[in-house]
Amino acid sequence: MDQFKKELYISRIITGFFRCKINGKVFLLKQPDRHTRHIAQEIFIESFEEAELEGLYNQQELEFFMYSNNVWDDEKEKQIVQMPKDIEELKVRLFEATFKTEERKTIRKMLKIAKETFSSLYKEKSAYNHLSCEGIASMDRMRYLVGKGLSFEDGTRVWEGDDFWKQTEPLLEDATSVFIENKISDSNFREIARTDPWRSTWSCRKSEASLFGVPAVDLTEEQKSIIIWSSLYDNIYEHPESPVEEVLEDDDMLDGWLILQRRKRTKKGVETGVDGLIRNDKIRNSKEIFLIAESMEDAKKIESLNDMSARMIKKERSQALKKHGTLAEENMPDSVRDIQMQMNAGGS
Repeated sequence: MDQFKKELYISRIITGFFRCKINGKVFLLKQPDRHTRHIAQEIFIESFEEAELEGLYNQQELEFFMYSNNVWDDEKEKQIVQMPKDIEELKVRLFEATFKTEERKTIRKMLKIAKETFSSLYKEKSAYNHLSCEGIASMDRMRYLVGKGLSFEDGTRVWEGDDFWKQTEPLLEDATSVFIENKISDSNFREIARTDPWRSTWSCRKSEASLFGVPAVDLTEEQKSIIIWSSLYDNIYEHPESPVEEVLEDDDMLDGWLILQRRKRTKKGVETGVDGLIRNDKIRNSKEIFLIAESMEDAKKIESLNDMSARMIKKERSQALKKHGTLAEENMPDSVRDIQMQMNAGGS
């Protein structure tokens, strides 16, 4: 991001509004305050209930409509569920390839394709949201929020009162489109949060009573976002295993590092839970421990405790059992290897 663009975004975040041109005329678009957000949520609920009475689709009915008209199918649904998991794994692989330039290039290409595929599927699935109760209600809420914050260049509001959003107003439709198109992306928030001039301002916050001069409940969405990202980077910098600068400046690689840290915390939490269940030291120090899972979720947690070596042994044993039907413990592939190693050690 260019420095001048970064500084413009910072100024916009601090002031809580941005200037925009609609049909050649300058307007100000202000972020909603607590009062406006409260009314907007009331409008959402009222609009949703009215749409239900009028017989518009709920989410389940909308999905049935899409399947019936061949605009969505099981294969696409399977893809859109799986893609975030694939993207997550590719980010982990990208981080793990920090010092492997050629491998990183290949992974980046795969990641780019995965992101584009997911984005395309998401747009396709969302294309009919305007036919649903939730879609109608969300748009009415958005129109109110934008219209309430829209003012002329001198600060005078374009519309007074709270009923303007019910009318067909071309200016309101255009302003809503401008608002959506000009949202600050997470990528830009992240770059702002980790670099100057914002980083210097963020570092000085402890000497002031408040960063933005308002209570937390009155922060705009953009102000909350920059605080969240800035705090995240603080935690990363202070982490005992903080990644190198190259990783910090690469969103996808840093995501990979964060995903691995999350998995470590999850595994540690599961291990702590297992330690609480297994109080017998003899069992705790056994080569194998069998735990009964009450659900698939529990089974996945237990499986996550196995390291790569244990997973390979499980796979070998499973293949051996498929081939032979039943096998004694001493005839399992890993047991045979252990016995062979002991014999070789004894012979030497």
